[in-house]
Amino acid sequence: MKQLFITICLSIGLMSGSLWASAQEKDSLATAKRQLDHYRKSLGLDAAKAAQLNGIQNQYKKELNRVMADTTLDLSARKEKIRDLMDRKNGQLKKLLNTAQQQKMIPPSERLLAPTPKDY
Repeated sequence: MKQLFITICLSIGLMSGSLWASAQEKDSLATAKRQLDHYRKSLGLDAAKAAQLNGIQNQYKKELNRVMADTTLDLSARKEKIRDLMDRKNGQLKKLLNTAQQQKMIPPSERLLAPTPKDY
């Protein structure tokens, strides 16, 4: 009887866990769709450019998180790496977007600083 009760409890736990993971995946897809729609509407982009922009932003966020998690970097090295990431992201955005769209996408603090000349 005790084993049956434990088995039922574990089964219920596993099913609810898989339902939760499925809900998370659906929420993630919905968030990605909302982000693409936002880029299309606010910047007047077509679906292809919105997808490119989303890819640039996601790559930047992923690399930024990696730099922030790197405990081997001191403060000045971390700042330099973040500046390089911003310069690369903004360079890619400048190739993709017109001036008015850049004004909306690139934060003023990043626009005011002169980017270092690099090939992106």
